[in-house]
Amino acid sequence: PGIPMLFMGTEFNHWGYWHASPDSNPITSDHRLDWSLARHWEGEQMLRVVHAANTLRFEKPSLRASATEIVHADYDDGIIAFKRWNDHGSVALAVINLSDGEWSSENYGVNMAGEQGSWREIFNSQALEFGGHGIGNRSGHLSVAPDGRLHITLPQWSVILFEKA
Repeated sequence: PGIPMLFMGTEFNHWGYWHASPDSNPITSDHRLDWSLARHWEGEQMLRVVHAANTLRFEKPSLRASATEIVHADYDDGIIAFKRWNDHGSVALAVINLSDGEWSSENYGVNMAGEQGSWREIFNSQALEFGGHGIGNRSGHLSVAPDGRLHITLPQWSVILFEKA
């Protein structure tokens, strides 16, 4: 559980498709994996994201647990959130924004489905170290509000992970 799914080449931003040997594409028959892309700026950023995601999976037991619950689905804005947990108190929340929409100043409310407490951001796919624009929730702990929502800053096209403090 929790193994990040990647197709070979996406870990360094390989474009198009690849094939191990020449194929029948009329434009070019050479579609071998272009390893030089891993040394380009975009490839290096993607390698950092993959490394951080894999490291987090090993460090946070909840990300390896099989217990999963979708707690928030915002179809209009293209946002989904789910939590994962284990029997030893490790709880994580993933918020995925699949849109151009962006919310700053902690003005997006994620329905927590009864989950309470304090949360802190542990991963942000739009962080500066991954080539993103750096909008996130690194300022400290966020608490579930009386309305039952965790009010967060949510960058466009992002995956944000929180852990329960």
